[in-house]
Amino acid sequence: MKPIEAKPSDERTAPFIRDSTIRFELSNFGAVMNYAIKKRYVPARQHFDERPKIKTMRRDEFTLEEYRKLHTQVDW
Repeated sequence: MKPIEAKPSDERTAPFIRDSTIRFELSNFGAVMNYAIKKRYVPARQHFDERPKIKTMRRDEFTLEEYRKLHTQVDW
């Protein structure tokens, strides 16, 4: 049997993986490991609870002009 060669898709929209994707995958991996420990498929010492610190994505604050434009056009 020959191994299948995996090629990256040209349809990918972002050329990088986002931190939120890594966070999501780590939480899924932790859930799988906790399930395996609960069912005694793996030893309890392989418990996965520490996650690497990933900086949170923050948006830039509004400028004074943008804030005034938002605030004055909102119909309260």
